[in-house]
Amino acid sequence: MKFRTLSAALAAAQQYAPVRPAPAIIATVQHRARQKAWLSQHGFPVGPYHNVNTLADLQRAVREFGACFVKSCHG
Repeated sequence: MKFRTLSAALAAAQQYAPVRPAPAIIATVQHRARQKAWLSQHGFPVGPYHNVNTLADLQRAVREFGACFVKSCHG
C-alpha cells in the first residue's frame, strides 16, 4: 500500500490497532497554518501572522507587517 501522507497511513493502521498520537493530531502539527489556528483557538500565545494563498494576500501582509518571512505551510 502507498499513502500520500503520514496521517493517511496512520488512519489506515488505526483500523487494526490504536494509534497514538491520533492521525488528526499529526495532520494538524505537520501543517503550520492549521497548527497556528489550533493554538490560537485554544488560547496559546501565537505571534502575528497571515495565511497567504495569493499575491493579494502577500501584499496585504506586507502592508500590515512591513518586511516579512514567508514560510510554506508544509514541509
